[in-house]
Amino acid sequence: MKTNANSKMVIVSVLVLLVLCGSAWAFSGSGSGTEADPYVITDVYQLQEMQNDLAASYVLGNDIDASGTVSWNSSAGFEPVGNDIDYFTGSFDGLGHTITGLYINKPLARGVGLFGYLRNGAEVKNVGLIDAEAYGKYYVGTLAGNSYYGSLIHNCYAMGEVAISADGSNDAKSGGLVGSQGYSTISKCYSAVNVTALSSRYQIGGLCGYSRARSGDPPALIENCYSTGTVTSNGWKVGGLLGDADGENSTVSKCYSVGLVNGSHKKGLVGYNFRNPNIRDSYWDVQTSGCSSSYGGTGKQTAQMMQQATFVNWDFEQIWDIVENETYPFLRPRSPRAAAVREILDAIAGKSELLLDIEAALEHEQAAYYALEELLESGDYGNLWKGDIIKAQQKIHSAIQHERQSKNALEKSIEKLYESLEDLGWEPPPMPEPIAHWTFDEGSGTIAEDSAGSNDGTLINGPVWTTGQIDGALYFSGGDDYIDCGNSFASITGSTTKTITAWAKSDVSDRSGRIITLYRRSDSYSAFVIYPRENDGVNPATWKGLYATPGNGHKLIDSAVSVTAGEWIHVALVQDGPHVHIYVNGELENSASDAAAPTISNPPNAVIGTYMWYGHGPSASFLGTIDDVRLYNRALSAEEIRQLYNLTNSDDRKWQ
Repeated sequence: MKTNANSKMVIVSVLVLLVLCGSAWAFSGSGSGTEADPYVITDVYQLQEMQNDLAASYVLGNDIDASGTVSWNSSAGFEPVGNDIDYFTGSFDGLGHTITGLYINKPLARGVGLFGYLRNGAEVKNVGLIDAEAYGKYYVGTLAGNSYYGSLIHNCYAMGEVAISADGSNDAKSGGLVGSQGYSTISKCYSAVNVTALSSRYQIGGLCGYSRARSGDPPALIENCYSTGTVTSNGWKVGGLLGDADGENSTVSKCYSVGLVNGSHKKGLVGYNFRNPNIRDSYWDVQTSGCSSSYGGTGKQTAQMMQQATFVNWDFEQIWDIVENETYPFLRPRSPRAAAVREILDAIAGKSELLLDIEAALEHEQAAYYALEELLESGDYGNLWKGDIIKAQQKIHSAIQHERQSKNALEKSIEKLYESLEDLGWEPPPMPEPIAHWTFDEGSGTIAEDSAGSNDGTLINGPVWTTGQIDGALYFSGGDDYIDCGNSFASITGSTTKTITAWAKSDVSDRSGRIITLYRRSDSYSAFVIYPRENDGVNPATWKGLYATPGNGHKLIDSAVSVTAGEWIHVALVQDGPHVHIYVNGELENSASDAAAPTISNPPNAVIGTYMWYGHGPSASFLGTIDDVRLYNRALSAEEIRQLYNLTNSDDRKWQ
């Protein structure tokens, strides 16, 4: 145990006494505690003063030496900020500084960590704990014992020891960085903390002990995190990264663990899954952990864990880095350059949205201009004066000119922003590679070429070549015209991961019509479809997905986005194991889970513009224009979906 006499022991005791008594208090450093003027913490005593104003904003002014806390409060150490009655609801930004030697020894306590309880949107970010020690009974973590209800822990790390000091076989909900979290987020964090529980305590993890978000709850997310410490307990629900993932809305994404896990019921990444949580794109080292199994994640050999190709859907441009064949992935620092690149990309995305709006407005204005032209040519003006019609036409023409000027200005602005990215050495990430890609850019003929594979589509009953969202497209009449793309899709046969995406513009807002259908003629209700569909035949349709598995019927996944006649929409349907997601215009609209993960048992057929099942069809055909249809044999990430949505021309969209 650490020993360090401290001459300011009396001050600390007085501070704690003042907190308990509710006496008037003023922060001993600079700042006013607001978001615009936060309290600036420069020593460990001011760190303890956070207990006096749990709703304030704080920043670290420098690195903090907290080694003296080993002798505070009769060797109980630092008093956790916030408890189970008075939560910390403010913000704390370490600004990249560290706290060294934090010591907390409360073997009978709940909520043990630098912060005992975070609640209601509390934020803790950009801080590192070095040589931290936390001893407690329940909800124990070096940084936070308990984090719930919209709290955020971001860009933090810890090195040290956590010990669950009470024996028995009940739960402990404790981890290296955070003890327990619910309806909150832990992102871009890592733990190099050794976590030890006496006897058979359970819900123990290298990063976090317990993460909860059940059906109907707000989400709980652990994303872009890893753990390397040793985890030891003879209880169950013991994992290298997370002890227990509880609930359909609890997600672990793009995480890994490599530390040794000791115990009778040990698991490599996640110790236990309850109520179908979402564990995706995450891994553990089967050699260093000593674990061959996990409740979620994929086990890999050490050599594989040091290769970038192992980590599917991970962002190695902005978030992660790796020294190939030498290191595990590690988190990138957010440099000023990276921040500038992110802001420029966000600006481009915003301007691209405006560009689409202007193009839509131009289309409507041009249609109105031509309608007035036809009226003038007819000579039948009804109750209108010819002069009034001409004036209206001139004003529309003027509006069109202004829109075109705005469009040109936006396009030039976007070009300049891309040039600034090039000046910063930024290169666009490669497009995700599909197994089939129909661009519809041919402009004529009866074949829609597959630019990514050999599944060329045959135009049946005359879909019409036209202009699209990205260069060419095909128009479908809503009758018996469609595209037959064959059934050479062996890589998705029996697979529980796939993605289909397309641009579509419906002519009407109150009609069903399939955009792309994957199906098997001989399989009852074996399909994967995206389409607009009305529920009652009266109200506007919404963009939906359909997935079906033999013996399990068909299921719909809805979005809240209504179909607007004449409006281009980008739609993506993604299957990631038992989870199905629908994206509209680059944004996740809805997710569903099904224990019977939708599969197609034989190489499926693919048709565009219609729907077929049991070998019948076409039926429920699409009325409108379809462009840029893609098929993937894996689940695309949200970032990849946004990347597809933000494409503006055919040169950008080439994945090669």
